[in-house]
Amino acid sequence: MSRYLVDHQMLVIHQTAYICQSCQHHLIVTDHRDFTNSEEKVKALVNDQEYTYCPNCTQKLIPPPFH
Repeated sequence: MSRYLVDHQMLVIHQTAYICQSCQHHLIVTDHRDFTNSEEKVKALVNDQEYTYCPNCTQKLIPPPFH
């Protein structure tokens, strides 16, 4: 099983271990999805191509803001 599901149409990255119904992953068209285990690829998509992490399944990946 891959660690990440990338939705290339909506520019969203899901963490497959925590994916849920709220992610609406069943609506991702087969031609627009990609599975990967590469953290480097995911970081490059976020930093260079404006992809975002899904707020429903990647809570653990996004560090909370410091106060």
